Amino acid sequence: MKTLLLLAALGAAAAAHALDIPNYPPTGVFEGSDRRFTRTLTIHEDYTFSLEVTMKGKSGNHLRNGSGAGALTFVPGGWAYHEEGCHMEMARAGENLKLRVAGCAIAWGDVMFDGVYKPKARR
Repeated sequence: MKTLLLLAALGAAAAAHALDIPNYPPTGVFEGSDRRFTRTLTIHEDYTFSLEVTMKGKSGNHLRNGSGAGALTFVPGGWAYHEEGCHMEMARAGENLKLRVAGCAIAWGDVMFDGVYKPKARR
């Protein structure tokens, strides 16, 4: 019985510290906005992601936008998403995340997803 309790406690501790393990991306909301685009990356607790990009400007103008989502897999040096010619690579850059996206314009929209995404300040 003590062994089962110890194993359960270790399992809970491992889950609580999953963010400290390099194979797991940090969960939360990350901002990669610049003067032209608002970029938001969300890493969910099941290690799926959603990515939203919207061009800044006055309403009524032709503002470009795009979005994508999927499940991340561990690769040496970070995480990746690959599906039907759409490729995204993500790596840690300190406490930030660096994204590189290629071949996703048709599926996600023809906007620039690449960049460094910083953790959004928690309120």
